[in-house]
Amino acid sequence: MGAKRAYARYRQATVETASPGKLVIMLYDGAIRFAGEAVDHIEAGRPKEAHFAIVRTEDIIGELMSSLDMDQGGQIAKNLLALYEFMYVRLVEANIHKDAQRVGEVVSLLSDLREAWVQAVEIHARDQLGSRQDKLTVSDEAVAASTTSDVPEVTRKTYSRASGSGPQGGLSIVR
Repeated sequence: MGAKRAYARYRQATVETASPGKLVIMLYDGAIRFAGEAVDHIEAGRPKEAHFAIVRTEDIIGELMSSLDMDQGGQIAKNLLALYEFMYVRLVEANIHKDAQRVGEVVSLLSDLREAWVQAVEIHARDQLGSRQDKLTVSDEAVAASTTSDVPEVTRKTYSRASGSGPQGGLSIVR
C-alpha cells in the first residue's frame, strides 16, 4: 500500500508542476492508454471492463474539448474541437456495439495529435530556451571582474590509511 501511495504522490506532483503543453500530452497519454485497454477488453470478451475503459477515454476527450480556448485558438481550436467531437461520437458508437475497430480509429487519431503536441511543446521549449540564453549571456570580462583573490584555493592531497601518516589524499584548503 505504501508504494501505491508514493506513486500517487509522484503522479500528483508531476501534474502540478507540468507546463500546460505537457498536461495536454499527459491527457493524450491517458486517453490512448484507456482506449488501448478498451480494445483489449473488447477482444477478450469483457464488455463491462471495455465499457469503463471507453468511458474513461470519453472523459479525457471531454476534458480536452473543455480546455480549448476558442477565442485565442482560432481555426486550430475549431479543427481540434471537430476532431474531438468526432472521436467522442466514435467512442459512444464503439461502446454501444463493442467495436474494437472504432476504438482503434480513435487511438490512431489520438496518437497523431499527441505527436503533434510533443513537437509543438519541444519547439516552444527551444524558443523559450533561446530567448533565455540571449538574456543570460555573460561576458568574460564580467566573470573576471567578479572573481576575487580572497577565494581559497582547493587542492588535492593523498593520505595513507595504512600508516596513518600525514596528508597524502583528500582535499585541503590553501589560502
